[in-house]
Formats: sequence, structure tokens, C-alpha cells
Amino acid sequence: GDGGVLNDQVVGNYASQGGDSGAPIFTITSGSTVKLLGQHVGKACEVDLNSGTNYGWWCGGSTPQGLTIFSPWDQVATHLGI
Repeated sequence: GDGGVLNDQVVGNYASQGGDSGAPIFTITSGSTVKLLGQHVGKACEVDLNSGTNYGWWCGGSTPQGLTIFSPWDQVATHLGI
């Protein structure tokens, strides 16, 4: 990639772990129909830039937590030019 700051990211409430980066994030809308929401980016374990809250303590201990982050599909598609 071109590096730099990731823009327009979304905080999710799903469980994730190492190795999930790049995975599709979707929701079941009805029956067996799914809606693609985006692509898993990772976790932020320091500061929520919107509120200024420091979440560093979430990533300590035996069960690391944190803010789970994904890129919305429209942003991924724009970046890929599709």
C-alpha cells in the first residue's frame, strides 16, 4: 500500500484475533442473505481519536481487547477503482 493514515474507518463490535486482517466483514440480512460491510483492518489499542479516550489498558492482560476496525466496502471499492 501507499502507507499513511487510514481514513473513514469504522469501529465494529465483532470478535477478531490475529490473522483476521483482510477478511470480509458481513452481516446476515434475512434467511441466508448476507450484506458485505467491508474488510477487517485490525485493532486499535491506544486512543479513540474521536473522543480522545485512551484504550491502551484494553490490550493488556491475558485476553487482549481493543477497538476492532474495518474499512467500509465503498472505501475499499473506491481505492481499488471498481
